[in-house]
Amino acid sequence: MHTHSTHENASSMRGIAYWCRKLGLDGSFITDHDTRIGILKNAANFYDVSLSKKLITELPEENHWLGWTGTEGSDVSIGNVLGKDAMLLKAIPGAVGSAFFSAQGKRQQVTLMAQVSINLDFCPIDFNPLVHGIMLDISMSERPPDFETAHLCYAAGLCPSMPDNYHVRPMDLKPIWQNIEFRLTEDALGFTDFGDENCFSLLTIKLFCREGAKPFSLAHSRFKLARTLWAQDLLERQKEYAKSIGSYYGIILYAANEISSLGQHKISYSESTPLVDYHRENYPTGASHAINHLKHYDGIYSYCHMFDAFKRENLDEKQRREIMESRFKEMLESRCDGAYLLETGYPEGRAGFSINEHMYVWDKLALNGVFLTGYGNNDSHSCHVGWVKGNNFCAHIFADSVERNSLLTAFKKGRLYSADPVIWRDAEFHMECMGKDMGSIIALKQGDKFNVNIKISLPAGQYTLKVSSHEILLREEVLKHGIHEFNIEGIVKKPVEAVRVMIYNMDGRCIMFSNPIYLVCSTHVKLSKIELPPYRL
Repeated sequence: MHTHSTHENASSMRGIAYWCRKLGLDGSFITDHDTRIGILKNAANFYDVSLSKKLITELPEENHWLGWTGTEGSDVSIGNVLGKDAMLLKAIPGAVGSAFFSAQGKRQQVTLMAQVSINLDFCPIDFNPLVHGIMLDISMSERPPDFETAHLCYAAGLCPSMPDNYHVRPMDLKPIWQNIEFRLTEDALGFTDFGDENCFSLLTIKLFCREGAKPFSLAHSRFKLARTLWAQDLLERQKEYAKSIGSYYGIILYAANEISSLGQHKISYSESTPLVDYHRENYPTGASHAINHLKHYDGIYSYCHMFDAFKRENLDEKQRREIMESRFKEMLESRCDGAYLLETGYPEGRAGFSINEHMYVWDKLALNGVFLTGYGNNDSHSCHVGWVKGNNFCAHIFADSVERNSLLTAFKKGRLYSADPVIWRDAEFHMECMGKDMGSIIALKQGDKFNVNIKISLPAGQYTLKVSSHEILLREEVLKHGIHEFNIEGIVKKPVEAVRVMIYNMDGRCIMFSNPIYLVCSTHVKLSKIELPPYRL
């Protein structure tokens, strides 16, 4: 429901598809940040040594990603070479020296689907290809099944042989200044399956100098990273790749996007909703514009990570409770920006707030007439950690098919529950009340009795099942592996009863939670002026 892929080297659509198949999932939504899909305007896209002498010589720690850093085995200096200000990399005999341009953090990482190329101005000095070697090493994505980093390399002279995860192409260097364009997207094709679904992460210039040989240098004056595909065109290309990669692995991948620069983050799941055009002239910014954009296209979208603004704060219980009440009021006032879904579930919580604290806000919104479909996820930014033992949930969706529109209809109706993708692999769950399924709104009166039927097929082990409405526990059972069926009886006491099932392992970790069945007193003063969503009735 919330994964990040080809725009970051630790992840990829192929890696996500690999884990879906391995865990027995039907598929995944790919929800890359829209600001990563669009144009990233950043000074590190281009620099010229003559304009950047201070930066390169001082390399302040907070800006080291903007320039080059040398390692042992090379000497990095600034000088004039054949009339050009240049960074001079000098090789030391018998050692491997390198200097690297790092896409530090995620500022410069870019998917090769964007038709990526780099331009470099080079001039080798005293270079003898019989005893010297120069290699440009492009670090790309970590690829399944072993998740080793793929490398695209350009080599001249005497360079060592490289392992299988390196694809080496020849490079022709002359003892003069040359501007060389390296077309990374084209050159990565055929190297790995779906080669241009890789991500540019790191460029390293490596110098090799045989023991006993004379030293040599490589002068470098200019670097440019370019892309010719972005925004909606790039998203459309990603959608095509998602279908192809999903078919290759026998699962379903849908490319969606996370709106990341207009207020609270939102995931846009709808096929028909285009990216926000951040770069349109005089385009206004703010949460209201994201909301208007999504509503204009009748989009199905979620309200994400409600507590992330506080994730670096050391809060005590009282402070957390105050923040929960504050976030509830803000979310109620905006009605969660018109979203249909709410990210509520991480087994270990998120941003210092437990899963139960997320549930508290979700239930309190319902008590005030805001009915959202809650779901769990892992917000994955990596394919090599966290999928088996991570802070993960996947969604089990009751839809007529795996077609995108069918899934979106189930999202609106709350017809899904979330569970640990490993433990719950062969388990099943169903809940209904008065013939209505999970997520439904049933109109009753205060004092009316209700009966909820629950059917569960539990995996191996022992678990604690808790059925609650808001913070009131209706039933608690310790259950073992097998099929269980029972009824929960209760009386409508609140304007809204939100009857939910949560299951915990014996360590107290939540491994499954359902969407509630809502028992609503529509005549109550709190709800009498609120139009209940007809698709839930």
